[in-house]
Amino acid sequence: MQKSRVIIVEDELLIAEDIHLGLEGLGYEIVAVSVNSEDALRDVRQHRPDVVLMDILLQGKSVGIQTADAIRREFDVPVIYLTSYSDKKTLEQAKITEPYGYSLKPFHTEALQSVIEMALYKHRIEKKLKQNQAWLSTILTSLGEAIIVTDAEGAVQFINPKGEEISGYKQDEVIGNRLEEYIHFQDEKTGAPIIWNPIKEIKSQTGLDQLKVLNLISKSGSIIPIEETVAPILDDLDQLIGIVTIFRDVTRQREYQQRLREFSAYLQTVQENERTHIAREIHDELGQTLTALKMDVSWLRRKIEDIPIHIEQKMSMMTELIDQTILRVKKITSELRPGLLDDLGLAAAIEWQSDEFSKRTEIPCRVMIRPEDLTLNNLLSTSLFRVFQEALTNIMRHANATEVEVNLIKHTHEVELKIKDNGCGIQKSQINDPKSFGLIGIRERIQFIGGHVHIHGIKGKGTTIQVLITLTANAESGKS
Repeated sequence: MQKSRVIIVEDELLIAEDIHLGLEGLGYEIVAVSVNSEDALRDVRQHRPDVVLMDILLQGKSVGIQTADAIRREFDVPVIYLTSYSDKKTLEQAKITEPYGYSLKPFHTEALQSVIEMALYKHRIEKKLKQNQAWLSTILTSLGEAIIVTDAEGAVQFINPKGEEISGYKQDEVIGNRLEEYIHFQDEKTGAPIIWNPIKEIKSQTGLDQLKVLNLISKSGSIIPIEETVAPILDDLDQLIGIVTIFRDVTRQREYQQRLREFSAYLQTVQENERTHIAREIHDELGQTLTALKMDVSWLRRKIEDIPIHIEQKMSMMTELIDQTILRVKKITSELRPGLLDDLGLAAAIEWQSDEFSKRTEIPCRVMIRPEDLTLNNLLSTSLFRVFQEALTNIMRHANATEVEVNLIKHTHEVELKIKDNGCGIQKSQINDPKSFGLIGIRERIQFIGGHVHIHGIKGKGTTIQVLITLTANAESGKS
């Protein structure tokens, strides 16, 4: 084991020699004995000891204190004061230099050893703490999130550079002041100010942290959408001693999400246009061709006299096959793009789809539409109809329901579509499942047109899907 290296600073040579011999006998390495301040600084610089024993009074003056302070600041070496007595003023001066211990003259070697070992242990712990603090400070400073630490009363203790960037406030402006005096939020929809208090948020939490999306008002007045997380700092008794608040700027994320929604809406528009085109092609081309075939078979039957029975049967089979194909074409056309949606509007299309659902599943589907002559533009009508279709598909596949209730109601400033079943009830995990593509499609379609989707399930009692869309002049006029 490596010996601890010691420098003795003592101007009384007999005392210095006595300490020297005693400590060497205990296994310490004495690398230098200094008699004045200049020698002490030179020896510490040259030998870099583990500890310095410093006489407070060198040559009759308290220069040992100034020397110890210089050693502490320049070399970070622990200093232990050697003293026989001192007045109160001298001791107060000595405290400022943050010594690692005192040893009184005359010295007992074992007692001095205890002081030295305690000083070495304390210095190792402090050095480790400083290293950890340096690591933590570097990490917090380099993170891309804003991090603000307050005490239990909300006074700011730390703010990293990203926090300064997002808030607009420098560290010296906020340190020691309450965080909510500088950080302000507003409601994303109304723009109304939000009273924000991280301490109340912590006390209202059921878990260790909580994620919220808010609009932050910076010092310059700019609005920054952020995700906010607050987490408590607890002591050994689980008492709150501080709060960590993390802000993450989600401006780019929102822009990216908006671009995705716009792209999704574009794809949906292209899909609807293609469906409409295919439906018309099938209806006009294939439908007309089948009708012509049926007319030709009827013409042949009228023109041929004394038709043999087997030919008559064949013609009947052909006519029946053509009729079935015509029905199938109508069904495919309706599924691609119900003509009712374009010709008679959303209300008629929902009534028709409800009837088709009931015929296919034998599940009663009650529909209430108010007003009965509800008219919306093409975009809103198509979006609500596709949501309705997806909801019925989910009910048919997963709900095990015995009845469905549908309400399409136009309120003063919004239109509401509510689809409710009495099935098994969707679970929260299913609502937010990233693999629930049908629900994701519903949300994306409605969010793009400025609406909101609420999905709620009660186990054994059913599921409710509610869509709310704010109406504009264009929405009601029939313009897209």
